[in-house]
Amino acid sequence: MISILLIAAAAGAVSPLDAERDYARAAQTRGQWTAFRATAAPDALMFVPEPKKALEWLEGRADPAVSVMWWPARSWVSCDGNLAVNFGPWLRKGGSAAGTFTTVWAKGTDGAWRWKLDRGNSVPEPIAAGDRPKLVKASCANLGAARGASASASRDADMLLQLGDRAPAPAETTAPAGSDGDVIQAGQAPDGTLRWEVRQIKGAAAGEHVVRVWRWDGARQRLAVYETTQEAGAAR
Repeated sequence: MISILLIAAAAGAVSPLDAERDYARAAQTRGQWTAFRATAAPDALMFVPEPKKALEWLEGRADPAVSVMWWPARSWVSCDGNLAVNFGPWLRKGGSAAGTFTTVWAKGTDGAWRWKLDRGNSVPEPIAAGDRPKLVKASCANLGAARGASASASRDADMLLQLGDRAPAPAETTAPAGSDGDVIQAGQAPDGTLRWEVRQIKGAAAGEHVVRVWRWDGARQRLAVYETTQEAGAAR
């Protein structure tokens, strides 16, 4: 019954930001892993810290006594509105730990939002979510070229950059080159205007990875998000 209620809530969410808020609220009211299970896509991936198929890892897992709290601060959404990437801070009650999360959400044919990737970093100090999440929508121009366009090294003007356990870097910071390790997960919106990729960092321990998200600007796929579990140059 709980799973049915949470899926119904996801179906009623009119935006991926609503889906994120419902997800975070359910973790507090229904239990952390209960919320994760109920809203995960069949092919959802999470890091614990190795990459795991979420529903297999979560099966039968008891909820922790105290659930982590999180809030969306930024959201990138495809032109067709069927894929989104949310980012924001997480916090353990009492301030014992803090970090950032990234969630990839996809809307199903039933209208329900389900997450396909849930991952995070730790940070030394809590990061503010801000008064209102920043929404960035992919361009709806020149859609015929979006699906076949190659991922560009060009970055969005306000690209999110987070290197390891550091706080998100200033806008002028140069992003390191992408990892050449194996692809762990990848996908894109049906219209091709938002895409993501998770790669293992070559030569690093299992679970050390790089996340990249590209947003279509009407002419090219620009790098909108670059996150890694390691600081620049840390990979062997």
